Amino acid sequence: MSSLVATFEGFMPKIEAAKGDITDYSENAIWIMNAAWDGFPNDKKNVLIEHLNDVLVDLQDSGITYVFVFVGYWNPADSTIGYTMTDSQITKIISAMHSINCTVLAWVEDNGPIDVTPANRNKLYNEISKCMDKGFDGYNDDIENYVGTLQNWIEYENNATVVLHDLGKIMTADVPYDWQQNINPYLNMDYIVTMFYSNKSTFEDPQARKYWQENFGQYQGNNNPPASPVILGIMNYYGNLHPLSWQLNWIDNELSGDGSPQLVGFSIWLYEYMSDADWKTWRNWVTTPTPTPAPGSVPVLPSPSIELPSILILDLCMVLFTILTIIGALFIRKKQE
Repeated sequence: MSSLVATFEGFMPKIEAAKGDITDYSENAIWIMNAAWDGFPNDKKNVLIEHLNDVLVDLQDSGITYVFVFVGYWNPADSTIGYTMTDSQITKIISAMHSINCTVLAWVEDNGPIDVTPANRNKLYNEISKCMDKGFDGYNDDIENYVGTLQNWIEYENNATVVLHDLGKIMTADVPYDWQQNINPYLNMDYIVTMFYSNKSTFEDPQARKYWQENFGQYQGNNNPPASPVILGIMNYYGNLHPLSWQLNWIDNELSGDGSPQLVGFSIWLYEYMSDADWKTWRNWVTTPTPTPAPGSVPVLPSPSIELPSILILDLCMVLFTILTIIGALFIRKKQE
C-alpha cells in the first residue's frame, strides 16, 4: 500500500476531488471493519486507528462517497450500542474522512436478536440519536437478527429514517438480496444497501442473474421495484473463486441490459480485503462510462475461467501420448495381420 509523507494532521487533500468520468451509478460506498481479524493483513488490522493515513490515500479520488465505519454492536439485553472506539478516535476518523470529501456513516451490527417490536423501538431510536451526536453524517443499520415479525422490522427501519431525517442525517440499512420482493418495495430510506453475498459473492452463483432480477423486482416479467435507491454490496473476499475484476465485468454485462431500477451505486465489502491491485481495478472501472442499457436486451454474462495447474496439463499430455501410442500399435498390428 502506498503511504503519505506526512501524518494525517499534515494531510492536505485536493480542494476539488476529481472523480474521473463517473456519470452513472456514482453513489458508491465501502465498509471498514477496523478490527484485528486473523484473516486481515498486518497493515489492515485496526486500520482506522493504526493506518488511517493509508486509508485516506486509498479512498481519495476513488469514486467512493460513503464510508460505513464499524463502531460497535447492538446489545440484545438492553438495546444499547457497545462501542469499539473512543469518542476521540471517532472524532479523528470523521474529521479525516471529511478532509477527502467522504460522508461517514456509523455502521452498527447486531450481537444477537434485537427487539424491533413497537414497545422497544424508542430505546433503539434514542441510542441511534446519541450515536449521531458523535458527529456522524448518518447511520448504517445492520440488524440482521431480530425479535418480532418482518413487518415489525420494516416499520422499525422506516421510522428510523424519520428519526434520522429529523436530525439532518442519512439513513441506510444493510439487507439480504430480496428474492421474495417482500422487503425492498416497502423500505423508505435514503439507501437500501443490498448484501449481494453470503459466505462468498452471489455473482459466482450459477443463478446470479435470476437473483439480480429478483432483487430489483424484475424477474419473469414482474415490475415490483425497490421503493428507495439501492446501493449493491460487492463482496471482495479471499474466499471467492474469482477476483474483483471478474465481478465488475459481470456487473458491466448485466448493466448492458435492463432490469435494475433504483440502482444508484455499489458498496465494497470489505476495505480490509482490498489490495493495491484491487484498488487499481476499481478506479479503472468506476471512471469508465457505464454501458447504455438497450431496452429488452439480454446481456452476455462472463463465463468462469478455469486455469489448470501446469502439472495437471503435463499429466494430461502424458495420458494423451499413451493413448495415441496404443492406437498406433494396434493399427500396425492389424495391418500386419
